[in-house]
Parts: sequence; C-alpha cells; structure tokens
Amino acid sequence: MSILIRPIEEADLPSVEDVFIRSIRLGTGKEYSPAQQSAWIGRHDLAWWRDSFLDKKTAVAFIDGRIVGFGDAKGSYIDRLYVDPDYFRLGVGKALLSYLEQGEQYPLEVYASKTALPFFASQGYVVEKENIVVRLGINLSNYFMRKYRN
Repeated sequence: MSILIRPIEEADLPSVEDVFIRSIRLGTGKEYSPAQQSAWIGRHDLAWWRDSFLDKKTAVAFIDGRIVGFGDAKGSYIDRLYVDPDYFRLGVGKALLSYLEQGEQYPLEVYASKTALPFFASQGYVVEKENIVVRLGINLSNYFMRKYRN
C-alpha cells in the first residue's frame, strides 16, 4: 500500500469534507459527545472549504486512488490534519504531517484534539496548555502543542 501526497485541488473538496466528517463522527467518540461532534463539524459549503485553504500549504493523501486524509498549514502553524478512520494507524497522518512541516520554521504549533494528542506527541509535539473552544455554544477542549527543533 502506497500513500500519495499532493496539494489539494478544488475537485477534491467533496472528498475532503467527507473525510473531515467521518474522522470526527467515527474517530472521536471516546473523547467527545455527539453534541460536541456536531458543533465541531458545523455547517460549511464547498465554497467555505475552498476559501479556507487559500494562502495555506495544503495536501491530500491518497491510497489506491481514494482520498483518505488531508491537512493544511500556514507557516509553522498546522491548522488541520484529518484522516479517514478506516485508514488510522497506516502512516497517513505521519505522511501528511511530514509534508506540512517540511521547510517550516521551528517551533511548529498545533491545536490538537484529545483524540489527536497521542499522535502529535508521538511526532515530537509537547503540550503547552489545555484550551477550550466554544462552537455553537458548546465547549470543546483541545491542546496547544509545540514541536521544537531536535
């Protein structure tokens, strides 16, 4: 199984949105309630997705021609990194993160969900502080993490 990473294209947006929703709905149930998951997902159209990737380094991950993950970053800040739950622990997240980190200034930064915290920790990120985000009136906790040059 080979993972292909390339920049996001507009034609990828429906699949990117599907990965995002599946990742939250099927991958975060141990750490977040259904109400929290719904608030996290929110409601966005494809124009919102397209605009949210402007001026960022973006990438999608493919396995066997299927989009199985995506991520974006602005400079040293990793904004989003999502993997379809059917492809967890297969190296997709690591491949995307490597692409996003490449050539960026340290320290690198991310706000990681409770679910993603162990992944980012395994990639050298350390927790700086716990954070609460309010979306649609619902509290979601995450962690501000940094990765320092070795």
